Amino acid sequence: MAKYNPAHTPPTNATWDITSLQQLQSFKCQFSQIIIMMRNDSAKGTRTVQRKIMQCARVLLICAFLALAAAAPQQPEKVIAILKQDFDQQPDGSYVYNYETENGIKAEETGTLKKASGPDSNDVIVAQGGFSYTAPDGTVINLNYIADDENGFKPEGEHLPTPPPIPPAIQKALDYLATLPPPPPSRA
Repeated sequence: MAKYNPAHTPPTNATWDITSLQQLQSFKCQFSQIIIMMRNDSAKGTRTVQRKIMQCARVLLICAFLALAAAAPQQPEKVIAILKQDFDQQPDGSYVYNYETENGIKAEETGTLKKASGPDSNDVIVAQGGFSYTAPDGTVINLNYIADDENGFKPEGEHLPTPPPIPPAIQKALDYLATLPPPPPSRA
C-alpha cells in the first residue's frame, strides 16, 4: 500500500489555464446557490406539507365530532315495563310462554311435540300462537300463526296482504278444465 506523500504532485499531463479555473469557480458558486435554494424550497415545502396535514387533521376532527353528535340519542328512551311474563317448559320439549308489556304488546305461544310427517320418525315441535301491538298510526295489529313440519309458518291477520281475485275469464277456463275427464296415460 502506498503511503501519503505531501510532496507528491499529480502528473502534469492535465493543464489548467486561468479560464478553466474561473469556470470551475463560477460553477462552484452556482452550485452552492442551487443547494441553498433547494434547502429553502425544501423548508418551505416541509412547512406547506405540515400545514396541509394540520388542515386535514382539523377537518377529520370536525367530522368526528359531527358524527358523534348525530349518533347521540336525541331524547331518552322510555323504559317499558313488563307487566306479565310466564314460561313453562316440560321435560318432553313442549312449552307455553306469554308476556305483556306496559305499551300494549302481547304475545303467547304453545309448542307441542308430534311425530314428523316425513320418512324420519323424529319428533317435531308444532308452534301455535300469536301476538298483538299498536302500530305507529294507531292501528292494532293482531297476528296468529301456526308453524309445523308439513306447512311451515302460516300467519293470519287482517293487516296481511291478500292476493287479487282471479279474473272471470280465467276462472271460467279453470272451471271448464275441472269438468274434463283425466287424460289417458301416455305410452312411452
